[in-house]
Order: sequence, then C-alpha cells, then structure tokens
Amino acid sequence: MRFKPRIVLLVMMVWLLCLSTAQAALEIERGPIYGLLKKALPFENLELAGYLKNETALRLAHGLDEFMKESNIVQLEAEYTFNENVQFFTILRWFYDAVYDLESRYDNDPKWESKTNQKLKHPEKLQWLRECYIDFLSDNLDIRAGKQQVVWGTADGVRILDIINPLDYRELTKDYIDSRLPLWMLNAEGKILLNGHLQLLLIPDYEPNYYPPAGAPFTLRAVRLSGEYKGWFALAADHRRPGL
Repeated sequence: MRFKPRIVLLVMMVWLLCLSTAQAALEIERGPIYGLLKKALPFENLELAGYLKNETALRLAHGLDEFMKESNIVQLEAEYTFNENVQFFTILRWFYDAVYDLESRYDNDPKWESKTNQKLKHPEKLQWLRECYIDFLSDNLDIRAGKQQVVWGTADGVRILDIINPLDYRELTKDYIDSRLPLWMLNAEGKILLNGHLQLLLIPDYEPNYYPPAGAPFTLRAVRLSGEYKGWFALAADHRRPGL
C-alpha cells in the first residue's frame, strides 16, 4: 500500500482547520459576542445544524493491507418557521472519498479511468442539494413541496413498501435515510371520513438506483446460468464452497 504524502498532509490540515474553527465557535458562544449577535440577527425562527464526519475502512483479509474508503462528509441543515402553518427545510451535503487519491494502486489500473474515478471520489457532486422543501400544515391537510424522502412502512433491514425513492447501492452498510435518493415531488396527505387517510404523490422527477462499478468493494455479483455450475451453485463454486 503506497500513499501520496501531499494528499495525506492536505487531509490532516483540513481536519486541524475544522477542529480549530469548532473550538473558536464554542468560545464565541460562551462569550459576550454571542449575546450581541443574538440580539442583532432577526432570524429567531431559524435553526441550523450540521456535522463533519469521516468514515475510514481498512481491509485486512487474505493478506491485503489497503483502504476501502476514506470518505469525508460535510452536511448543513437549515429549518425556518414562518408561522405555525408554514415551514421550510433544506439539507446541503458535500462528499469526498480520498481513498482514490491516497491509494496509488488506482493510478495505473485501466478499470479506474478518470471518469469513473471522479464519480467515486465525488458521488454527490451534482446532488449537493440533498433535500429542500416547504411544508403547509393544517388540521385536515398537509402539503410538502420540494425535494424530499417519502417512507412507506418501517422494518429493520427489510425494504418492502418503501419503494418511492431510489437507493444508492454503492455501499450496502448505509442507513436507509442516507442511501435513499430524494426526489422533487408534491406530497399531500389528508384525513377522509372518520379514520380514513389519503396520500397523493405527484413526482415529475426521476433518478435511477446507483450501483457500484465493476471492481468496487460492494459490486453486485452476477449468477452464471450455463457451464459446469449453474444458478446458485455457480456462486458457491466461485466462493470455493461447492458444498453449499
């Protein structure tokens, strides 16, 4: 495993800068400047949240010593309440996987041409606006318009009715809230009769499921239908477990 020293140094500098900025923000919040800013800013109904997250995976099986991912995620959430019936919410997200710069094995491998490499480094480059919608709430009808997730049914590790939003299969260990791909839509929910409930979805947007390319850690394997082994026996033979 060979690293590029400049990239490693750059990642370390970015993390140090983020930590120092967070410490400075904490000191401001504790001091008198925070009180002055709170009085000067008119956005009393604005709530901001976010996080900076790093996910690192190292593969050690079969004598390998290589990073599977070195992803860095920055997310900012904003919610503004106009009144008790109208609210606005948005999520901005930036993603960068540094493993394709840290690991030199991707430089001369024809499977990782520049276009594929860029898609894996910045898979959400064009999806930085993750969610953006406005809510109109009333006693009998709620309307949500914008880019959003719609969840039907809940189950641990099973997706049966949750079929509205496409999924990102490039990493199978993600939570569904992160693997769903939000869509632009109009979502209206209302009460009918005594215990009735009706939901109407108008979805002019389309986004396909995201699948990992060949050679990626979570590549979906195919089943051979002909040859010495057929069907699921081919998978068992491929994994050197012919007894399955």
